[in-house]
Amino acid sequence: MIAQTLQDHLSIANSQVNNPVQLITFVKAGDSNPPKRKHKASSNILSGTNDWNMIVDLENQNYIFPPEIYNTSERPDIVIWSYKLKKVVMIELTCSAEEGFLAAKNRKTGKYAPLLQNISRQSNWKPVLLTIEMGARGFVSSSSKQTLFLLGVSSSKVHSLCKNMSEVAARCSYTIYLASSSKLWDHSWPSATKLKIIIFLFMLSLPECICTIVCIFVSESKFQNCKVVADLDWLMQARDAQLY
Repeated sequence: MIAQTLQDHLSIANSQVNNPVQLITFVKAGDSNPPKRKHKASSNILSGTNDWNMIVDLENQNYIFPPEIYNTSERPDIVIWSYKLKKVVMIELTCSAEEGFLAAKNRKTGKYAPLLQNISRQSNWKPVLLTIEMGARGFVSSSSKQTLFLLGVSSSKVHSLCKNMSEVAARCSYTIYLASSSKLWDHSWPSATKLKIIIFLFMLSLPECICTIVCIFVSESKFQNCKVVADLDWLMQARDAQLY
């Protein structure tokens, strides 16, 4: 999901010719000096070239860190690099409890700090490390959105990607929860289980009053034996934080 979004973004970036735009400064009648303009620095770290490459550490893929950059056995989740700019961007994805976002980010930063130092000292490449933290209960960290914005991904695509990531994380966590007492993984889901997942995902987008009514209905209905993966409190937090 993340890799496909970035691949589509790189394809668009590589198809564009990065020529500097020459701005024409107009001078008012009677003035001798043109007005000073304040130019905002671009926050897109992929701007300036159109030869970006990307590899992703996925299953059944022959993943090797580009040896022309540096010889290492480390395997960052995503590596994006440009020969023209001599820049390499490494992205690490972590899925942890929401309370551990900061610890996960620090852990990844510390893990790859030696690699970044070695690349900087022993080559002419400029390394950059970015992180994406995904919560097991469906939260997307603010630093993850900042990472996508730094890569130049549009706001609409960032919002769509975060929403999809949130739903996938919630579905997976709930599936694991339902199978917590099972010794074997069962791919056949009863209809009641499907209904619980639909209610669970639907509640994430409901206002507090309606969400409370749904909880009461579920608790007093024939599905009262169905357990929910988390209590009502963090569902309200997810709604109020508007992280989706």
